[in-house]
Amino acid sequence: MEIIILSGCIGVLVLALMVTFYQIKQLKRQLVDTNASLSQQLSQFERDVKIIKLELEEIRQSSVGVGKTVKTLGQYFSQLEQKFNEVELFEPESKLYTRAAKLAEKGASVDEIMAECEIPRAEAELVLSLRNKVAR
Repeated sequence: MEIIILSGCIGVLVLALMVTFYQIKQLKRQLVDTNASLSQQLSQFERDVKIIKLELEEIRQSSVGVGKTVKTLGQYFSQLEQKFNEVELFEPESKLYTRAAKLAEKGASVDEIMAECEIPRAEAELVLSLRNKVAR
């Protein structure tokens, strides 16, 4: 009778070992599948990072180019402003028209512009007309 009990215990142990091995085999398969999935995700992530790095480098290079262009334009406009100021200094007539434009901007009438700047009516009307077009 002891042999029967011992055989039954061994049978139960063998069955328990078989179930445990089966569960271990399933867990191993799940780990392999998960590892493969994670490897694919990692590969995709690495590709995405590479693409983003390339795009970031393109943006950086573009911004450097834009910065150089802005600097060049700033220098160009500075030179133009300097030349404009020089022309204003040497042309006394331009001072009159600048003054007339400022008066028109402040809302002066044609008669006021003529009197203040000593320019003909047609020129005062022209200045006023141009100023009104710019204001729109």
